[in-house]
Amino acid sequence: MMAGRKARWAIAWVGVAALTGAHALAMGEGDPVTLSVRVGAEYTDNRDSLPVEEDNLDINVIPRIDAFLRGERLTLNFFYEPTYRYRTDPSPIQNESELHHDVGLNADFEAAPRVSFFVRERFNVTDDPAIVEEGMTLRRDSSYTMNRAEAGSNLRVGRLGRLTASGRHRIKRYDESPVARESDEDQWGADVRFWQKLGPTLGMSLSGAYEETDYKSARGLQRGFSSLSFGASLEKAVGAALSAAVWGGFKELDYDDSELGKDSAPYVMAQLRVEAHPGLRMFLRGGYMLRDSDAYPYVSQTQTSYGLDAQWDISARWMIEAGGAWRVGEYDADVAPVTATDPSYVRPVGGEEKRLSAWGSAAFRFNETTSLRLRHLYEDVDSDVSPTFTRNATRVELAKKF
Repeated sequence: MMAGRKARWAIAWVGVAALTGAHALAMGEGDPVTLSVRVGAEYTDNRDSLPVEEDNLDINVIPRIDAFLRGERLTLNFFYEPTYRYRTDPSPIQNESELHHDVGLNADFEAAPRVSFFVRERFNVTDDPAIVEEGMTLRRDSSYTMNRAEAGSNLRVGRLGRLTASGRHRIKRYDESPVARESDEDQWGADVRFWQKLGPTLGMSLSGAYEETDYKSARGLQRGFSSLSFGASLEKAVGAALSAAVWGGFKELDYDDSELGKDSAPYVMAQLRVEAHPGLRMFLRGGYMLRDSDAYPYVSQTQTSYGLDAQWDISARWMIEAGGAWRVGEYDADVAPVTATDPSYVRPVGGEEKRLSAWGSAAFRFNETTSLRLRHLYEDVDSDVSPTFTRNATRVELAKKF
């Protein structure tokens, strides 16, 4: 465990060293290096999102460094963002203090007037050590590392077309073996999309995607799957104040558990954007799709969702945002694993999860470098497959750029 922690710190320091080198290079060419910090506090009346409510106050300190290097064809952005979180009233299986690290690299390269490439790399370290009281381990070490990588290219086709192809990979690894055997994750996928402008206010696209997801399980549950999807979209602007987009297609899941076989369904998503008057924007969304599960041990769900968001730039200093969403996830017993090595495993019977969320925020900019934001979130979850609860969370955050 100590070796794993030392390795994580070594990687974090490598990130810092890379940023330092990028800092010197960027400064030498006159490109910016920015330092910033966010300090915030969040109060919630339901710390654990459970039927029995316990309140808590989280205090966060989040410094960040960004370094940019811009050449004639190549643009690089390095960032490092550690997060320190302090809980005033942690549960028996939570730590009072936690430290997280977030290191990233974004690279864009223009190979030719019509061809460009991009790389996105993001590495996270969560230091969440075991909790031991009076010689008893209340929770195993839940520290983990996660890396997300994506690479792709853009090709301009004709005067008004664009072809984008990309591949991505995500890996999540826990430090302690018993936790890793149940919670490690691997995912990779590839996407291709062709977009064509058909007129001054009309565009369309064709897309395809393949993805594989694998979860470790000490209980022998096979929760992995592969997915294949094809779709098309249509985007239309009606003047400057109104635009709409519709995506539709077909998706198939092939489950690793041979007893589950395959599942398939059409999907549709739509968005309407309205600018009632300058500075006030509203977004109305809706969709239906077959997707990965939010509830253990199910492998997938069919989800119906609706949402409405609004953004209002009252002045150069004030912004107000508000929104809400309604989601219904349907979990069929047929998408719960059948095969298991754990004799205590009982296959669940399925059900629905209904989730209502509403939020609002107000932000004030003191100047170009300092801002204050207040945000409130309300959640109401009625579920047959996970805990039912209601939760309020209020967050205030001060952000400063140097």
